[in-house]
Amino acid sequence: MEHAEVLQLEEKISGLLEYCRKVTEECRQLKTAIQEKNRQISELEEEVARLNQDRSEVRGRIESIVSRIDELNVQLEAGEADDGPGPVGNAI
Repeated sequence: MEHAEVLQLEEKISGLLEYCRKVTEECRQLKTAIQEKNRQISELEEEVARLNQDRSEVRGRIESIVSRIDELNVQLEAGEADDGPGPVGNAI
């Protein structure tokens, strides 16, 4: 091999080594980014679960309130039927 060919080979090898270093660093950075995204996903999944639990509790409370209002309406309607017209009805 001539000296010029050896120099070209050395340059190509140096270029490949530099490329390998860059790819290795990029891979490390991507792995770090993936770990961070996975951590964020876990946090968001926990928050979604908590919010679903909160929503379920609120739904139960609202259903209870609506049920009590319905019961009150039934009682009021039953009382109106027994008492006849109220004071507004007598005023006319």
